[in-house]
Amino acid sequence: MAKKESKKLIYTSGGSINLDQEKVLYKGKRLTEARAAKLGEETAKKFRGRPSLSNKKEESPIVQFRVTKAKKIAIKKRAKAEKISESELLRRAVDLVLATK
Repeated sequence: MAKKESKKLIYTSGGSINLDQEKVLYKGKRLTEARAAKLGEETAKKFRGRPSLSNKKEESPIVQFRVTKAKKIAIKKRAKAEKISESELLRRAVDLVLATK
């Protein structure tokens, strides 16, 4: 069976429009600049990162730190072996350290 050639799709921006001047409908309702901004914020909240670990109404604090390249490789390898994210592996490591005195 011959392989079907896939066509590359090229996205071309149509430019910007002023939604308060142009009539655009979204789900049957007029889309204004204010409504578009609100929809954008709601969508960003739904898809930004993992759910809050603190509670549903606030974002969890972020902790960042540096490690050696060797440790980063080891973290990645261990997380892959356990089929969890690197972040989840590090959360578990922190929990273990904090649980001991």
